[in-house]
Amino acid sequence: MASQTKLTIGLLVVGAACFALGIYSILYKSEPVPTPVITTQAETKKTDEPQAKSYVEQLEANRWKVVVDGTARWFSTNIPVAKAERLEIHASGHVVWNPDNPTWLNLHGTVNPNGTRLPNPDNDTFPMKNAGMGSLILRIGNSKYAVGADAKIKVKESGDIELMVNDDDLSDNSGSFTVDIKR
Repeated sequence: MASQTKLTIGLLVVGAACFALGIYSILYKSEPVPTPVITTQAETKKTDEPQAKSYVEQLEANRWKVVVDGTARWFSTNIPVAKAERLEIHASGHVVWNPDNPTWLNLHGTVNPNGTRLPNPDNDTFPMKNAGMGSLILRIGNSKYAVGADAKIKVKESGDIELMVNDDDLSDNSGSFTVDIKR
């Protein structure tokens, strides 16, 4: 009787593990990230693999499309804004921001512009503590903003818009976010 119970429990554990693996593969299936054609300056990791490059494209008088490479540190869009001006930002895309963490920590893999959980409060290495890890963030002058997938921002100081992924190590990132900026 005891061996039948152990066998039953063992089969249940194996079945649950297989089910969880199947659900995980459905939920975290990654999509290929297209490589843009137009490029400008951006820090990218030095590899033989093709990397997306950050670039800016003006769509209308007060609207831009910006592609932010996952490895770019404070990519300057050269889009000037004035203090008290209002920005409307929408972002999409995927970045692999921490490929080496174990799956069970849920801290690796592909994230959208909202990223994942907040960094450890004691970790001073992330550019923004109050933005999700792997999320899209913005800086104008010395003021930083958590953007994520959507944001409406009232600018605190004048300067050019800079964008990056909220990560303490950009060198292992891949992918990009596409950002629509309207003022």
